Amino acid sequence: MTQDDIEIIKKQYRKKAYEIITSFRQGNETGLSLFTRYFNIIVKGKKRKYYCGAGFNFFSVTPNGEIYPCHRIIGKEDFQLGIVPNLQFYDNDFMKIVGFSVNEKNLCQDCWAKHFCGGGCAANTFYNNANTEQNNMICELTKELAENALKIYYAVYSSI
Repeated sequence: MTQDDIEIIKKQYRKKAYEIITSFRQGNETGLSLFTRYFNIIVKGKKRKYYCGAGFNFFSVTPNGEIYPCHRIIGKEDFQLGIVPNLQFYDNDFMKIVGFSVNEKNLCQDCWAKHFCGGGCAANTFYNNANTEQNNMICELTKELAENALKIYYAVYSSI
């Protein structure tokens, strides 16, 4: 993905947010689909400390009984947590990655949107080989979604 691609996607996010706000102001029902995750965070006032529950409150299990913290890394033996028949769990690097809350991630410390994303997807970080440029692009898109969700929230609640 290039920076030009990011700009195109951001423009589409802004366009969708504008369509939602316009539809609401015209009295039409509209879905928040793209912004639902962020809108829920705003409404509920909850801060996300983790991107997801991988390795904490959900796991993926293969037909062979291998346990992984996330469906996106099934087959990566270094990240296998254990095996069901033995109920044996292993220590591995992936859990060290997902085990950090957004408040412990150095790259997130000064980010205004860190509690919208929870520090990003650990599997993305793994597959991008901790590629800072690629991860920054993902951060940029997350911030754009969060910003547009805030605009929608303001438009809806300032008109009530």
